[in-house]
Amino acid sequence: MANIKKLEMVSELTARNDISITSSFFGLCTKAKYLPTGSELVVFKQDFQLEDASRIERLLDTPVGRLASATADVRLTKTAVGNVRLEGCMSRDGQFLAVQLLRFSDYLYRPVSEPHFYEGAAARLLAEVFIKRKN
Repeated sequence: MANIKKLEMVSELTARNDISITSSFFGLCTKAKYLPTGSELVVFKQDFQLEDASRIERLLDTPVGRLASATADVRLTKTAVGNVRLEGCMSRDGQFLAVQLLRFSDYLYRPVSEPHFYEGAAARLLAEVFIKRKN
């Protein structure tokens, strides 16, 4: 499992009042929780093909009220190693999702979007598209 402190958006996550990040065992173990539900956050990194970058950016820019229709027919091609990476964290209960889009450039993944934060139904919809759906 990836460490939450290695995410590009860690400073934005730690600034949120609804997220608690604690370190233990001399700073080697880090745990993060979504405070409203007490659910642990799980870090993920998912790579996609370059052609999917614009689709992902459009989804991230979609207003929350229109996410259900916007995610209905979206198909993304997940790869083991890709030019586009979506990294973030999700609460185990599916009530919180934080994501940021990165693109591979000069041998590093660099952010191409601001961090986006979702709660409730919006978090579950996007988690289905980005993480769970077999595309």
